[in-house]
Amino acid sequence: MSYLLHPHAPAYGGSQAFFDEPDKQMEKGDSCNKNILEALGREFNQLAIEGVLAAPFIDGALETLEQLKKQCIPAFVVSGTPDEEIKVIAKKRNIALYFLEVHGSPRKKEGDC
Repeated sequence: MSYLLHPHAPAYGGSQAFFDEPDKQMEKGDSCNKNILEALGREFNQLAIEGVLAAPFIDGALETLEQLKKQCIPAFVVSGTPDEEIKVIAKKRNIALYFLEVHGSPRKKEGDC
């Protein structure tokens, strides 16, 4: 039995990953599987960021941010996206200048081991 972990990877220039009997391999917890999962996680994150950077703005969003800035009304970003990623996205989309502060979620939450 084969299992395709990321069916859309080839469409985005990535590679497919197949595993025989994935449940048994995942139970083993060997470093090979952990390395593959970490690599796939990094690839997914990169694809997600690229998608966000390429996405069009919502109609009226930039105009609203301009008006807020012009009227000296502070705006903030509070996001569930990891902190460093949301800051990079805001800079690359050239919208960081509209916000007094940009905050995402911490990589490690309080109480995590």
